Amino acid sequence: MATLSTPPSEERYTGPERRKSRSVGVLTLYGPGPLPATGYNLKQAILLQIQIDEGRRFVVSETNTGAFTSDADLPRAVSKFFSAFVEEFELLSQRESSLSPAMVSDLERFRMLLEPEK
Repeated sequence: MATLSTPPSEERYTGPERRKSRSVGVLTLYGPGPLPATGYNLKQAILLQIQIDEGRRFVVSETNTGAFTSDADLPRAVSKFFSAFVEEFELLSQRESSLSPAMVSDLERFRMLLEPEK
């Protein structure tokens, strides 16, 4: 189950180029439960931040893991986020034996949130 809330319009400067973005909402994905079309389940709820960048693209991000993606279409941006989220988890898992301590910490954050469907 997911809910979408819209905070007051907020202008922020982010990134090295200090691009302007506008926060447009937060999407809550409740867990435990399936992460749509991925073959994975969420172990707990996650909050997805939704912003519009200066190029009018929707940026969907999750702050615990740093995973993000963007698209000109909001539903596609959310769908692409699910894929990117799982892809990052799988990449870290496959390379676990050669990860730096910081990357092992990243992998552990993903493991607190995701598990394969049973």
